[in-house]
Amino acid sequence: MKYETLSELPLRPTEDVLDLKVRCADSARFSDLELLPAGAVRWRKKGWIDLGGIAKGYAVDVAVAALRSHGITHGLINAGGDLRGFGDRPWPIRIRAPEQPETLFDVGSLCDAAIATSAGYLGGRRVGSRVVDPIVDPGSGNCVAWNASVSVVASQCMAADALTKVVRLAPAALPALLEHYDAQAVLANDRGVRSCGRNRLQGDPPAIRRVR
Repeated sequence: MKYETLSELPLRPTEDVLDLKVRCADSARFSDLELLPAGAVRWRKKGWIDLGGIAKGYAVDVAVAALRSHGITHGLINAGGDLRGFGDRPWPIRIRAPEQPETLFDVGSLCDAAIATSAGYLGGRRVGSRVVDPIVDPGSGNCVAWNASVSVVASQCMAADALTKVVRLAPAALPALLEHYDAQAVLANDRGVRSCGRNRLQGDPPAIRRVR
């Protein structure tokens, strides 16, 4: 699959937002976490591990496996926005408009795949006149202030859940990641809804503009 530049997609916060980020320079970083044999970990610096970025997606995958093990052939598991449909039935999918979360976009149907969304309209907190996201940019050590949302469609919900954060913070790696995970990314902001990667959502409604 051929990819062109994705620079028109405002996946990183703009310069005027950077001044509003919450600094946490003295906090532990991912580089302070040492991976040891036999699945053990050790902190080089005092810190906490939050699995919120993948935990719901993993739980959805486990639930799907449990249902299938009991002979359920199709269904939809929804864990607060991280969801996965299995079997041959298509499930209609809508995502929230970041600037008006009560408004929904129709993005097509999901069939035997998972979708997860990352946005700041529910989990953010106000800093001055802006809302700051809980996600930390590893390049600056700051929490991200953002006015868009990213949804990722993949075979496994844990992968989709994790990739939403990577798409937001490392757009340069997006083409290779989407190809590796056979995934699709959908960006929603005040300019509309755009998509790139494999077209895993069925129907491709007119509201979505493809970026190839």
